[in-house]
Amino acid sequence: MKYRIWLSRPYIFGNEIEFLKESIDSNWISTVGGKLNELEELFRQKLNYHGSVNLLNTGTSALHIALLKANIQPEEYVLCSSLTFIAGANTIKYCGAKPIFIDSENDTFNVCPILLEESIDELKKKGIFPKALILVHFCGIPAKINEIAAICAKNNIILIEDSAGAFGSKSKDKYLGTIGDFGIISTNGNKIITGGAGGILLSKSLSNQNEIKNLITQSKDHTDSYNHINIGYNYGMSNLNAAVIRAQLQHFEFIQIRKEEIFNYYQNNLSFLRFPVVEETDFFNKWLVSVVFPSTELREKVYQALKSNQIESRYFWKPMHRQPLYNNEISFINGVSDDLSKTGLNLPSDINMSEQELFEVCQIIQSQL
Repeated sequence: MKYRIWLSRPYIFGNEIEFLKESIDSNWISTVGGKLNELEELFRQKLNYHGSVNLLNTGTSALHIALLKANIQPEEYVLCSSLTFIAGANTIKYCGAKPIFIDSENDTFNVCPILLEESIDELKKKGIFPKALILVHFCGIPAKINEIAAICAKNNIILIEDSAGAFGSKSKDKYLGTIGDFGIISTNGNKIITGGAGGILLSKSLSNQNEIKNLITQSKDHTDSYNHINIGYNYGMSNLNAAVIRAQLQHFEFIQIRKEEIFNYYQNNLSFLRFPVVEETDFFNKWLVSVVFPSTELREKVYQALKSNQIESRYFWKPMHRQPLYNNEISFINGVSDDLSKTGLNLPSDINMSEQELFEVCQIIQSQL
């Protein structure tokens, strides 16, 4: 369906063409080139990060490599947010490991720290010791990561932050993705910063920089012959994707301000909806405006009314413990993600929207009451 008002389109500023032309003119259009080196350093500076920064073709690839570098082995257990896009759970299966799904809390829509700790204690009684946790920051909303990081440290669990949509979000003075042992950021087409595709893998260990670079380029030995000892992957980001992301980053402050304005407009005009609540010391990038309706019926009426007016909105994800692919895995469920998936909706958060279009979206929502 072609929409008049979109959920979150890429915004092209114009300087992307300049950066792309530089890459094309230099004939570096594959997985090596100056824009890749520039972008790695730029992310390191933007995030005030002193670990390794690697550029991959997707956020999913970055999650897979994070699990491999965490030495996740077949039949080992990895904890994972249940309210997530399926890519995170799938990467656990790529490693032959077993996911264990943890439910959400009402405030942030993210993993509930209390339930997480209770789940780990219960698993230990059964002789199950999870090796890692993939913690999703749902739609850019900061999870209670300091509590969760402390629980992981106490139980020797490797913390992998799935910050796919959370570029720019913070917990206290630290950017999401930089707090765990590993972090990933996505630059997919609809993300707050985009390259059309792409993922950034952060690792606290600087020694991982070259090891990951080798792993994502088919693990070729550093010789002139095509000699391969280890399994590798074709996961590198192209210089063209890096050029677009590099250009977009010049405008991140503008994007962030506009996202904040859109979020505040909805919050001021749709007070009957429930918005996420984050810690006072945290910052939420407002990538998507995620709201919860008082009932499934009202959510559905609004969704259909927006759609009939060619306005895109999007349901929350179906929890992993409800997926046919994963409903037989171990899960610790409190019912929150089930409720959120039935009543949650992501509203149009496109920075291309005019004030009149924002007004129209709110009018349609209010008309369904």
